[in-house]
Formats: sequence, structure tokens, C-alpha cells
Amino acid sequence: MKQLTIFRVLTFLLLPFAVLLGGAGLLMLLAALARPQLLLQVFITAGFVFYLFSSLRFLSKHIDPERPARTSMREWIRVNGFVAGFLALNSIYSFIRAIAMDPADTRKVFEEMKESQPAFSTITFELYSSVMKFAAYLSLAFGILLLVHILMSIPILKKYGYLFSIAKENKG
Repeated sequence: MKQLTIFRVLTFLLLPFAVLLGGAGLLMLLAALARPQLLLQVFITAGFVFYLFSSLRFLSKHIDPERPARTSMREWIRVNGFVAGFLALNSIYSFIRAIAMDPADTRKVFEEMKESQPAFSTITFELYSSVMKFAAYLSLAFGILLLVHILMSIPILKKYGYLFSIAKENKG
């Protein structure tokens, strides 16, 4: 029961990320029509969104009321869980890369950004640096929460596997 409560809390903590990334994914899909190399990012984003909403639906519509679930629900959670796992590991890697970046390189990136985007001329290096650190720590938190959620979903799917069996029996 405690495991299910933690899983529920993690699901609701990840929900805002799913909504934001889902919206960004739709915008990326439009951009991917012009640049097909963005399709992989769209796929990964969509996998995370599908994983989280499938998990939420399984939790609220099947586990809580103990109603039968289709086996396709389990497959949606499993397959998209792998894609979401890649996103979680990539988020953690991004944090490590950002924190390990040499301050001189960070300043160089900042100067190049200012040259290419004149609208950012009012931004100071200190502000840029603090925003990048915040984004890196947010990425780390997101990656860890998502990875823990995915690892918790495996035993939960096994524990409530009987809900998929009931659906099969009712069907056949």
C-alpha cells in the first residue's frame, strides 16, 4: 500500500512535466515537418507523455476501483516506459554535462548566444549562469523522479497483473 502511495505521488509530481513536454512535443512535431531530424525528439517526448498518462489511467481507472484492464494497457506502459527511461537517463546525463562544463566554455557559449541573438543583450552572464544551473538541477530532479517512477511501475504491474487476467476472462 505504501508503494502505491509513493507511486501515486510521483505520478502527480510528473504530471506538470508531461503537460509541458506534451505541448512542446506538438510544437516540435510541426517543426519536424521541416526538419525530420527532430522526429526522434518528438518520439521520445511522446513516449514519456504516453507512459505517464497510461500509468495515471491504470492507477485511477483500474487499480483504485479494481476494474479489469486490457492487456494493451500493460503494453502501453511497458513499451513507453522504455522510451521514458531513455529520457530520464538523458536528463540525468544533461545535468552531469552541464555541471561538469568548464566556466570558460560556459562563458563562450553565452557570448556566442548574445552575438547571434541581439535581443539577449540585456542578460548578464551571472543571470545566464544561474538560469542554466537551475535548469540543470530541474533536469536532474525530473530524471530521478521519472526513473524511480518507471522502476516502481514494474512491480506494480506484476502485483496488479490479475486485473489483466480478469479482462481476458471476461472477453473470452
